[in-house]
Amino acid sequence: HAGSAIRPHMSDLVCCMLESLSSLEDQSLNYVELHAANVGIQSEKLESLRISIAKGSPMWETLDSCIKVVDAESLNTLIPRLAHLVRSGVGLNTRVGVANFITMLLESVGVDIKPYANMLVRLLFPVVKEEKSTAAKRAFASACAKILKYIPASQAQKLIEDTAALHAGDKNSQIACAFLLKSYSSMAADVVGGYHAVIIPVVFISRFEDDKNVSSQFEELWEEYTSGERITLHLYLGEIVSLICEGMSSSSWASKRKSAQAISRLSEVLGESLSSHHE
Repeated sequence: HAGSAIRPHMSDLVCCMLESLSSLEDQSLNYVELHAANVGIQSEKLESLRISIAKGSPMWETLDSCIKVVDAESLNTLIPRLAHLVRSGVGLNTRVGVANFITMLLESVGVDIKPYANMLVRLLFPVVKEEKSTAAKRAFASACAKILKYIPASQAQKLIEDTAALHAGDKNSQIACAFLLKSYSSMAADVVGGYHAVIIPVVFISRFEDDKNVSSQFEELWEEYTSGERITLHLYLGEIVSLICEGMSSSSWASKRKSAQAISRLSEVLGESLSSHHE
C-alpha cells in the first residue's frame, strides 16, 4: 500500500533524500578530505569510505524504497527533477547518489525510460567528462552506459564515437573515455559489440600514454575487450594504422610519441605481416 501513498510525492522525496546525503553528512569527513593529502590518505579511498557510509544511511534506505514503487507515470515528474540535480547538485554523496539512483531506476523501469533516454544521454555524457571526483565520474559513466540499450541505434553510434574521440583530449577526458568504455563493456556488451572497429584502435593506442594513471586504465580495457593480442591486431589493423597516422601528423609531441610506441608494439607482435601497411 505504501506505493500509492509515496508516488504523488516521489520527486520531492527522492530529491530531498539525495540532497540530504551530502547536507547531513558528518562534517568531520569534509575536514579530513581537505587535509587528506597532508596526512598521506589517498583521496579515492576516502571517497569510497564516505560513499559506503552514505549507503548505510536512512536516506539511502528511503531511496531504495522509492525505487521499488516507481512506475511509468511517476517518471513524468521524477526525471526532470533528477536532471536538475545532475546539473546543480553539490557534494560528493549527492553527485554519486543521483548517478547511482538513475542507474537503479533504469534497472527497475526498463523500457519505460525510452521517452526520456535521449535527453538523459545528452545530459549525462558531458557530466562524465567534467566531473573531477573519480567516484562520481565512475558513477555517471555507469548511468550513461545503462541507457545505451534504450536509445536508437543512430544515437548509440554517436555516443560510442563521441566517447572514443575523448581519447585525444586532456587527462580528464581520457579517464572519462576509459570509464565509459569499461561501463559499456560490462553493462551494454550486446550494443558495443558492433563498434569494436571504433573502440579497439583507441584502446590500443591509449595504452602508450605517458601518464600511468591513464595508460593503466586502457591496459585493463585492452585485456577486457580482446582475447589475444595478435588476432585482435590483425583483425583491426587497418583502423589501428589509420589512427596511428592521425597521431603522427598531429602537432602534439605527446601524440607523436604515443603513436611511435604503438608502431613499435605493432612491429613486435605482427612482424612481417605489417608489410602491406609500410607505405
